[in-house]
Amino acid sequence: MTTLPFHLRNEHLFLETAGGLWLFDTGAPRSFGPTLTLAGEQFRLSSSYLGLTADTLSRFVGVECIGVLGADVLGRFDFVLDLREGKATTSTD
Repeated sequence: MTTLPFHLRNEHLFLETAGGLWLFDTGAPRSFGPTLTLAGEQFRLSSSYLGLTADTLSRFVGVECIGVLGADVLGRFDFVLDLREGKATTSTD
């Protein structure tokens, strides 16, 4: 089980890792951004998806972020999201 900071900013949800903020997007089929380690699993991701990069994404959502967590990564874990406490707990149990 891993607990990370979780934020609501500009009406979007973000998971915070040591590398920065990731847009938490259950509607996105694919994740993109730098290599991600989440709950002990490492994901080597593409730097863009359908022409969208972290820079353009940051401009669209108005929050500097390093990538998108989409269904391909999110679907590998169970999440408990607590916005009041500002944390997300993830596990594979």
